[in-house]
Amino acid sequence: MARGNTEVPQESERGRDSAFRRGLESEERFRQIFSHGISKSTPMQDMHEHWDFALKFDVKKIRAVDEFGESSYHWIEIYNVNGEAGWLYGKADYVAFETKNFWVIVPIKQLQDYIKENMIKEYADKKPYYLYRREGRKDKLVMVPTIDLCSIGFMVKR
Repeated sequence: MARGNTEVPQESERGRDSAFRRGLESEERFRQIFSHGISKSTPMQDMHEHWDFALKFDVKKIRAVDEFGESSYHWIEIYNVNGEAGWLYGKADYVAFETKNFWVIVPIKQLQDYIKENMIKEYADKKPYYLYRREGRKDKLVMVPTIDLCSIGFMVKR
């Protein structure tokens, strides 16, 4: 009994182009979830390293803990201790705020806009949304309740 051709049939050129195009469309839909700051891999990175997009995160550790063992607020650095632009204006795409049970992921642009809209341009000692400066330093910080960060970002369970 003669065997037929055992070679796997190749996809037609048009079929490959269509599948490639659908893949690119899917990647674009995913990229739009993040709205900005996402880097596309080169064709070589996609083919050999197997990744499509890169994001930069600035991770902020858990701060003060309340009576329930949860972080009730986070500090946003507008100017650093040297008086230079703080991490709020760094090159990260997202800020990941740690809490006891989850991470709050906030797009940096949304955080910048939120702080600009809600910051009270007066100094006070550790009051939400008021400017705060540590003695002997040139920094400017704003304390933001964690629950408010959740309203402009999304949570990921730890």
